Amino acid sequence: MCVIFVISFFNKFVGDELNMELEEIKKAPLLRKQIFNSLKEAIIKGEFKPGERIIEVELAKKLKVSRTPLREALRLLESKGYLEPAENGGVRVAKISKEEVKEWSEIRNVLNVLAIKKAVDNITDEELDKLRRILIKMKNAINEDDETKLSLANSEFHSIIFKASKNSLIISIGKEYQNYTFLLRNYLAHMEDRRRKAYNEHKEILKSLEERNKKKAIEVMKKHSYKMHEAMIDYIGDDN
Repeated sequence: MCVIFVISFFNKFVGDELNMELEEIKKAPLLRKQIFNSLKEAIIKGEFKPGERIIEVELAKKLKVSRTPLREALRLLESKGYLEPAENGGVRVAKISKEEVKEWSEIRNVLNVLAIKKAVDNITDEELDKLRRILIKMKNAINEDDETKLSLANSEFHSIIFKASKNSLIISIGKEYQNYTFLLRNYLAHMEDRRRKAYNEHKEILKSLEERNKKKAIEVMKKHSYKMHEAMIDYIGDDN
C-alpha cells in the first residue's frame, strides 16, 4: 500500500511539473510576441533613442519577464532592423544612415505621389474631415512642444491619404512602411524649424485635396517629400 502511495504521489508530482513545463512552453511564443510588439512600439515612439544600448538585465526587470523570451524578442527585433549589434557585445537601437534615408526616400516619394494622385479622385468628406482634425492636433503638438504627439499626428495624416487612395496595394505597402516612416519622423520632431514648415506643407496638401486639384496635389506632395528628405540628410550628418 505504501509503495503504491509513493508511486501515485510521484506520478502526480512529476505529472504536475510536466504539465507546468508544457504550459510554459505553450506560453513562450505568445510572451515573445508580446515583448517584441511592446519593444517595437517603444522604439518607434522614440522611447529608446537611436544608438541607445539595450541592457538585457535591466529590461527584463522592467518588463517583469525572464531573459529567455526577452532574448528571443531582441533577436527578432534585430532581424527586422530595429536593433543592431553594439560595439562590445549586446545590441543597441539601430541608427539610420544617409544611404538608408536615400533608399527610403526613393520608395516613399513614389508611394506618396501615387497615393495622393488616387486620393484626389476617391477621398471622402469624412476623410477630409479627419485630415482637418489631424492638422489641429499637429498645431497643438507644436505649441505644446510634444514631439511624440506630433510624430503620431504626422503618421496618421499620411495613413488617411493612403486609405483615401482606395487602392488595397497602396494601403498595404503604406501600412508596412509606416513604422520606418515613424522612426524618421521622430528625428524631425526634434527640429523646431522643420516642424512648422512641415505643418504648413500639410495644410497645402489638405487644400489641394479639398479643391480636388490633382496637379497641385502631386506638386505639393513632391515638395513635402523632398523637404523631409533634405532635412533628414542635414540632421543625420556625416558622422552617423
